[in-house]
Amino acid sequence: MIEDRIYLTRNMVKEVILEGKRRALPDLIIGAPTLETWRLELNLKEGIRRGSLII
Repeated sequence: MIEDRIYLTRNMVKEVILEGKRRALPDLIIGAPTLETWRLELNLKEGIRRGSLII
């Protein structure tokens, strides 16, 4: 069994202005410790992987 702590908020910013451009933020942010705990790998081309499963 894997246990982890998560934080939920209703006050998440939906978009930011970065380098003068308005950019939307994701609905979910996963930190590095969570990726390590769940043995997930972030692949910038294919998404988040766990073995052959793409989340």
